[in-house]
Amino acid sequence: MNLSGTLIRETRRSIGLSQTELAVASGLSLATIQNIEAGRANPSISTLRSAIEPLGLKVTVEPAESDWDALIALGLPLAGSERPSRGDPATLRRLIQCAALEVDRELPMPDRARKRECLVARRRAAP
Repeated sequence: MNLSGTLIRETRRSIGLSQTELAVASGLSLATIQNIEAGRANPSISTLRSAIEPLGLKVTVEPAESDWDALIALGLPLAGSERPSRGDPATLRRLIQCAALEVDRELPMPDRARKRECLVARRRAAP
């Protein structure tokens, strides 16, 4: 069972819908609803949206939070950081992507200019 399947099943039951009623309301097949709830399906966002909208739920996609301490530990040269360790390149790339998304958002952020400068420097230095 996966999280979305569990949430769909529990919400559907709490509002008194059968799987068949949810299938009709969502425009999906009964087999699709059954497979999602059982964790046997890997539905697309649009299929998931169709399944949950009749339940009063919605799909939300948000950027992951940045972990600036991990970036420093993996080699991002932020002000005053000591000699960095070199970690897994895939982890470093993922952390840099999250940080870049955070820096590019319009939300208030301390040291935005310095963080952006460090991300650019790290990107240029990456193999």
